[in-house]
Amino acid sequence: MALSITLSLTACLLLPQDKPAAENVQTVLAKGDLDTLRNRVREYFTARDATYDAPESRKEAARKKEEQAREKLKKEWAARVGSKEQAVLASLADLRAIFTGCFEFERQSGNGEVRPMKPKKMPAYDLVLPKKYRPDTPIPTVLLMRGHTGEKWVSASEWYVSTWKGAAEAGDFAFVMPGVDDSIDFDPPANLAEAGGQATDAARRMTTLGSLGAASSAIHVDRDRIYLDCGKGTCAWGLRLATYFPHLFAGIVLRHPAEVTDLRLDSLAGVPFLLLRTDETRAACDQLAEQLNKLKDGTATLLDAKGAYPHAESAPEIAAWLKGRVRDLMRPHVVVANNHDQCLRAFWVYMGTAEPIAQTPPDLQPRLEVVADKTTNKLTITARGVNDFMVRLNDQLVDLDKEIVAVINGKAEAPFKLHRSFNDLLELVYRGSGRDPGMLCTASKGFVVPASAAAPASGDDGAKGSGYAPK
Repeated sequence: MALSITLSLTACLLLPQDKPAAENVQTVLAKGDLDTLRNRVREYFTARDATYDAPESRKEAARKKEEQAREKLKKEWAARVGSKEQAVLASLADLRAIFTGCFEFERQSGNGEVRPMKPKKMPAYDLVLPKKYRPDTPIPTVLLMRGHTGEKWVSASEWYVSTWKGAAEAGDFAFVMPGVDDSIDFDPPANLAEAGGQATDAARRMTTLGSLGAASSAIHVDRDRIYLDCGKGTCAWGLRLATYFPHLFAGIVLRHPAEVTDLRLDSLAGVPFLLLRTDETRAACDQLAEQLNKLKDGTATLLDAKGAYPHAESAPEIAAWLKGRVRDLMRPHVVVANNHDQCLRAFWVYMGTAEPIAQTPPDLQPRLEVVADKTTNKLTITARGVNDFMVRLNDQLVDLDKEIVAVINGKAEAPFKLHRSFNDLLELVYRGSGRDPGMLCTASKGFVVPASAAAPASGDDGAKGSGYAPK
């Protein structure tokens, strides 16, 4: 299957799949209707991919097929949903059923061994797929970052053997190991105020998330159970990456944590971390755990590691911890405290134009906190160094049948109502969220931070935004 992903150096979009609808949850539509709609959504997205991949000489023909697929979806939606549209769009059970497996992926089989993968137009990586893998069932997936010996990267085969291969629990996961060579170094901080630092950071993101994106078009990844597992030489980078995309990982394992002082961690409140502690790493582990647990109690878990690094003997405990972690994409309390001027999203909150980090004092750097209270149907926003932002909403966060009140920096906005839209949901899943079928938000709202309440502007024309300024 041709890949239709655009891996920009600023957003690293993925091609993941979501999990099936929760069992024993009542849906508005019958199973047959949900199955048909799911097939039509998949056909439409596949046609869009084909248009993207088509050579110029075949673009027009591909566009016609894409339009035909869209019309087919619209007709099925009208016929099977009809007057129930708002009830269906309010039902997360229906939406999960419709969007389960909505992106195509290859039908692979597993043998439990390390397999080199060289996809077209995407970074090379190594894949371990267990024998019991079945394409119809999404599989929890570990993005396994290899360790560095101080002279070179450990080979993929050697790293898998020294971390997971001997564990019975390894058969419950797929493992994706990004391809690295001695030209790339993850640990030294990159100065993002300089072009060279931006390029280094972008290359790290491409290597890491590009591999996951490629793997997600080859196997059925469970999007709500993607885990990051970092060894020596990648732990600092793994922590930084998590601050860029806090909504991506269900859990993060650091096998050799190092002290990190150049990151704001606020966006990671409640994002689960497992820190493997030894005599060598005790100080760094205890310090990081204290920082994370101050944000939200229970964010970090300390595990006294067994055996020699990289602690293969701890695999059963690590696996047990991972299995208890599922991504909470629709958490009601979100903080965006960005560590990159172009990584401005956390969960369902999208920061817009903000002050550039490098040119702003630490106590004035952009920070956006949004709390959704469904009981009162209120959004409480605290913004600093941010001019505008957008929230994506659904009926898990607020009641979209009722008026919503937003309070920004203590100032109440006029109450408003939002309309649920299936077309907007399609665009959000396909393009606006990094192709995330779990991002089932049916309405959105843009806000401008009141000038009297916003932090003073820096006066610099180089402030970067994500393009989500409200119209």
